[in-house]
Amino acid sequence: MNLVLMHFHGQRGPFAFDAIPRAVSKDVEAVLVRLFDVSEGEGFFEHHSKIGGESFSCANYLFFMDSQWARGNKEMAMLTLTVDDNLKPSIFESTLAKFATALKSIKDGYKGFYGDSDKKDPGIEKAYKLVKLLVTDCYEACRRKPEAQKPGKMLILGLQAVGKSSIINVVTGKKFSPGIKPTLGMQIIRSAVDAFKFNIYDLGGQEKIRERWYDQNVDPNAIIFVIDATASKEQFEDSRREFDRMVENFFSKDGQHKVAENTPVLILGNKIDLNPSFTEKSIDALLKPGKVAGLNYRIGLCSAVNSDGIEENFKWLVKSFLFV
Repeated sequence: MNLVLMHFHGQRGPFAFDAIPRAVSKDVEAVLVRLFDVSEGEGFFEHHSKIGGESFSCANYLFFMDSQWARGNKEMAMLTLTVDDNLKPSIFESTLAKFATALKSIKDGYKGFYGDSDKKDPGIEKAYKLVKLLVTDCYEACRRKPEAQKPGKMLILGLQAVGKSSIINVVTGKKFSPGIKPTLGMQIIRSAVDAFKFNIYDLGGQEKIRERWYDQNVDPNAIIFVIDATASKEQFEDSRREFDRMVENFFSKDGQHKVAENTPVLILGNKIDLNPSFTEKSIDALLKPGKVAGLNYRIGLCSAVNSDGIEENFKWLVKSFLFV
């Protein structure tokens, strides 16, 4: 799924002004340029064709923005959402219409399209930022539509007894249970944060099970690595080795199960209620995730006992893997 904001430039003609989460290919842009050229009235329409022998479908909403700089005092623009074959483009009509209206209502919003011009107007930068923000919000809204969602896959790793299952219980709305049994093998838990669905793959942390972590072929959209704030020096060293092994497996050039480059990694220090002196800096000094080139990570602290820190960190994780 990709969201594209097309714009008709007075000199360049129609082109892809912005795209979320990544730039569109030249072939896709060429199709959208043709759609832009043949479209007439403002409103929603679908398109189905083939690009390079592959099926291509998109939902489109053409609209006009009042402008003092364009011919006819109108900027012509179009929001396009490329969709998978199993989705009906029509389910996105109301969302695209809503954000087209929001873009039209930005005061002097047309100026945002002129960031690369030689015009010296202080309103250009402000309008540009507002347009980009609304495009991002529109993409998130489309991805969160229940009809459009494919459950994301989160992989949670960590040594035995660091609190992985307890954290999952908090995320799924269950109460903390001090007598929770160790995970043997792998269990899959369905959950949701901010209406976005995902499956959590919980792998046991015992040494013999850790040896088989990467035989599971989960292909995760996000990874959670948990550390026990009360661990011994030996356990911290084990965590460091397992973190390095995870990076080697998923993020190295020759990794056995290499994932998408921007796949988010949430590093959680659990049980901080028992060791308040344990901080993000403690985790950073131990694991040194910043040394991994390009790693999209966040270090967070939490307590599964009282639920502190879990919601905010999982919200970051969900929002991050929407843009992978």
